[in-house]
Amino acid sequence: MSVLLQYLNKHALFPNQINIPPSHKLGIVVVIPCFNEENITTILQSIYDCHRPQCDVEVLVVINSPSDAPANVLETNRARMHDFYQWASQHEDQQLHYYLLHYPSLPPKDAGVGLARKLGMDQAVYRFLQINHEQGIIANIDADCTCSKNYLTSIEKLFTTTKTKACSIRFEHPIEGTLFSSKNYDAIIQYELYLHYYILSLRKTGHPFAYHTIGSSFAVRVSEYALQGGMNKRKAGEDFYFLQKIIPLGKYTELNDTCVYPSPRKSERVPFGTGASITKMLNNKNTDYYTYNIQAFEDLYLFFKQILNLHQAAEVALLNINEPLKSFLDINNFSTHLAEIQKNTSTSRAFIQRFFRWFNAFLVLKYMNYSHEHYYQRKPVSDMAKAYLKKHENVDASTFTPKELLLYFRKLIYTNDL
Repeated sequence: MSVLLQYLNKHALFPNQINIPPSHKLGIVVVIPCFNEENITTILQSIYDCHRPQCDVEVLVVINSPSDAPANVLETNRARMHDFYQWASQHEDQQLHYYLLHYPSLPPKDAGVGLARKLGMDQAVYRFLQINHEQGIIANIDADCTCSKNYLTSIEKLFTTTKTKACSIRFEHPIEGTLFSSKNYDAIIQYELYLHYYILSLRKTGHPFAYHTIGSSFAVRVSEYALQGGMNKRKAGEDFYFLQKIIPLGKYTELNDTCVYPSPRKSERVPFGTGASITKMLNNKNTDYYTYNIQAFEDLYLFFKQILNLHQAAEVALLNINEPLKSFLDINNFSTHLAEIQKNTSTSRAFIQRFFRWFNAFLVLKYMNYSHEHYYQRKPVSDMAKAYLKKHENVDASTFTPKELLLYFRKLIYTNDL
């Protein structure tokens, strides 16, 4: 039985929603969740303006709401449906097809961006199943984004010329302009700087799973989506939890020669993430974003550097672990996990792989939070970014503005210009 059919039989919440058969050349399905949005046509136009890939493309807009949604939300959703159909009727294209999926009465306990992504991605599975194409690509982008004109062609090239299972796609928030207040732009500069500081600092520890996991900028092969049980129904952080199932499998890459441009707007659609962070910063009238102390990453670097010693002489290695990591490991039953890892691995390579399956990105985040609850103090991200540049790049950034820091960090993490 096809892995796609097995997935749908076990995990699909709704039957196929699109009666029109897909093109046999369908290669990319782009999923766009849409809830209480003031605009949908900007992202539709941005994708329409893209260079056409060799394959055909479908764009699925998932307009959704919980069964207890207030009247104004339902009215906004209806307005976006009207906008969609009007726009789509004027932009017919042989290679690029737009479909609207409407779920107006989802269970309140589940309704949210995770469920919306799942419904769109599951529909993509139906589409690829109909043409028996298990190597098809599902891309995710959000309603408040735009993208580079090579968005579709770059995704196609990556997945057709490599064995990539999934990828993070380059993103850059607008950091100046007239659409938002200067404080709004100041806030997004801080927040995006935090995102890059975190990933780059984690990479310096030697952790192999240090990738951005942003819901509006990733793509996955449909077979891998199905094999890993699909998207979760989390109301926030769904992207992180989903991609952390994919990344440890290997063949996870970064697509940096195209770019998604998410909005820097504030938002209360989800309890945490970009929009929620911007809202909190603006409400507090303080655009300083506080982040993890660089010393916490240094703790992990020293610990991970001893991994082979953990495999060969665990007792000696454990003597070199300082607080707060030592107590964190005790709380998380490290000795038991280490014994299990040692018992089930015979080579250094296997030990390392199994070790990081345990000390994964979830556990790193738990350690970051634990160490700052009991030991370290969070610091302004600009200060930590300057400390990072001094420590790892030998760059004196003492006079850098937050914007200059962000532009520098973008160059570090993306390494190439668009």
